[in-house]
Amino acid sequence: MARSLVRLFWLTGERRYADAARDILKAFAESYRRAALLMPSYGLAAYEYHYPPIRVVVTARAGDAAGDALRRAALGAEFPFVTVLTLDPAIDAERMRSVGLTITPGAGLIALHGGEESPRLTDPAAVRGSLAALRERSVAARSAKPPEPPKADTGRPGIPR
Repeated sequence: MARSLVRLFWLTGERRYADAARDILKAFAESYRRAALLMPSYGLAAYEYHYPPIRVVVTARAGDAAGDALRRAALGAEFPFVTVLTLDPAIDAERMRSVGLTITPGAGLIALHGGEESPRLTDPAAVRGSLAALRERSVAARSAKPPEPPKADTGRPGIPR
């Protein structure tokens, strides 16, 4: 339950979900200390409560094999919480411009995490390393404070919203 509430918080920005998740996490903290190996979902919920998801935007035409490969690489990057949004420049051009994405030829991927942004990637083999580096930069810059809801769009996508 706590993990679902944490995910709802990160996806919607509604503080009530974070508050409810925090209450559940506090209620079971002592049990987790005694039997952590028996409570893996608690550990994931606590991690996701304190660290935002990696948000990935893939820009590709529908059915584009390169875009599909980038999306699969992002989803398979071995991070507990990655959200992926695919935008098709032929259909979503206005939305892309409204969030500051440049429409470029060919498939591409941009990742956001904790206020940090990756460079635009086109090679699926580079995705895992780029996401790991992005996460390390954002974690190093983040203090141990309660999570904040996603910020309003500031020229880059707050994905998904």
